[in-house]
Amino acid sequence: MRIILITLTLLLSVVKLGWAANGNDADEVSLNQHYQQLIKAFAALDAQQLVTVYADDAAYIPEQQSVGIVTGKANIIELYQKFFERIRKRKAHIEVDFRLVKRLLKGNSATDVCYYLVRFYPPQKPKNR
Repeated sequence: MRIILITLTLLLSVVKLGWAANGNDADEVSLNQHYQQLIKAFAALDAQQLVTVYADDAAYIPEQQSVGIVTGKANIIELYQKFFERIRKRKAHIEVDFRLVKRLLKGNSATDVCYYLVRFYPPQKPKNR
């Protein structure tokens, strides 16, 4: 297994949920469900599963300083689609884990700042008998 550490800051702007501005446990559970959806999308290499995760005005900050911030749901989904396609072409698979650093709740929106770790698994070679 080869591990790729992506110190990528993800700004997840979620406006579709109807939670209260005071931020209770139910809000936290609801927001955290988006990370489960991201995990499923990465496992399936399916960027379309991310459509419900991102708001139309979401922002994605890449780990590379030479690459600009990606804004807008459609552009972020396209970014993931290209990434997943590269993994698929290699006949590999990936897993992702998250570490939430900061969550800001304001009205009906939330901004999460987190890092995530992507594990890359190359295709398995047949074992010689």
